[in-house]
Amino acid sequence: MNIWASALLRARGADMPTTVRGAIIAPVTEPTPWPTPGQPDEGPPWRPANDVETRLLAALDRDDRQEFFRTLMTAPLFLPQTVADPDTATEAQAEDYVTFDSGEVTYLLAFTSVETLQVCVGHIANGYVESDYDTLRVGLADSDLQLGFNLGTPIDAWLDPESVARAAAGEIAVPTGAEMAELMELTDPANAAAVDAAAEQELEAYVDDYITGLVDGDVLVVADRGTWRIAPVDGVPTIEVYSAAEHTPPGTPTTTAPFLDVVARWPAGAEQLTVNPGTPLAFSLPAEVLAAFAEEAHLTSPENN
Repeated sequence: MNIWASALLRARGADMPTTVRGAIIAPVTEPTPWPTPGQPDEGPPWRPANDVETRLLAALDRDDRQEFFRTLMTAPLFLPQTVADPDTATEAQAEDYVTFDSGEVTYLLAFTSVETLQVCVGHIANGYVESDYDTLRVGLADSDLQLGFNLGTPIDAWLDPESVARAAAGEIAVPTGAEMAELMELTDPANAAAVDAAAEQELEAYVDDYITGLVDGDVLVVADRGTWRIAPVDGVPTIEVYSAAEHTPPGTPTTTAPFLDVVARWPAGAEQLTVNPGTPLAFSLPAEVLAAFAEEAHLTSPENN
């Protein structure tokens, strides 16, 4: 999906910051295509311009999203503008700010260095205002504007002001710019058929891997004093097993056995096997299916060997 310059400079009721103003040496030109979020524009590779950007990139490399947003919350932020005379203007007007539209959402752009701002939007902006997250959070409280950090770099982020603090606290997981770009591409209606096919293929591969891992590995069998428990589930005598300890309810007594041994030693009184009950991975197999599987795989009980 190609995203183009909106060149929209609108207030949307925001109380914009009026702190330090500066000029950048770049003429305002005709709008050209914006870089896609998460994908640097053509040209020399982007490099961090200061310690803040170095820390952001390091946090991204570690996939430490909390530290990434903590850094944004404390960093100086530079907001690009288009103004008649950036050297003599004394007040920041809401309509001067450069925004970016994606779908029905409008983002106020903010950068963590003047150098990155100039590289990414110097063809649109000719000035900037220095601000910070706390100021923007208050100023945008009654606005529907969201924040777009570091457009066109590997350290970009796109979210509403309140979510920055929540992400820094670890309350939510925010997609990276690259993930956002992929999501926007996937949600393009023109790609619907391809996306559905890819999702189905991915699901089939996941199920194959899940079943293969289950059959080839050990399971935790619910047991009473080491004896496999046969308990009624919806009236059906059932043996329950779990594929991993994290799926097992706390305090549930279990004994470990290879899955193939469970099938080979299937007790006569049990009519059903349930795997990972109470989880999204749960499924059940009737005893007849297990018997057919044992016969096909030439499984015999160790007691009969």
